[in-house]
Amino acid sequence: MRPSSLGITRATPRCQRRGAVMVLALVALAVAGALAAAVLRSALLARRALSTEHDMRQIERLLVAGADAARARAETGDMRAWELLVAPTELAGSGSARLAVAPAPSSASELTLVVEYPLEGPITIRRSRTVVLPSTSASNREESSP
Repeated sequence: MRPSSLGITRATPRCQRRGAVMVLALVALAVAGALAAAVLRSALLARRALSTEHDMRQIERLLVAGADAARARAETGDMRAWELLVAPTELAGSGSARLAVAPAPSSASELTLVVEYPLEGPITIRRSRTVVLPSTSASNREESSP
């Protein structure tokens, strides 16, 4: 008996080539899709890293400005705790910030600064810094010397 009489047909070489071309095309599409997904993921990670770096630089600027303001207040004798909310229009970033200054519990000549930025984002970064104030007795000695 011949296979064609049993209802079994063999694929012609032409059909086999079409199937191979189809498989190669699907593999090429899968590889191109994987490459596109990898490039997109890499771009998103780079954007997130750049945004985080920008936020960290903004926080450093706020800490420096807060330290200067805290020293200026301390020179006037105001050692009370205070808080400042900075609007987004006053910053070069995308959100507002909170600066809190309080006397350090360990020493009367130190202030603790805490900056939170951005307040509106899904992740708020919080950094603190201790500012050592110049002692008032040293400045009095300098003034009394000839």
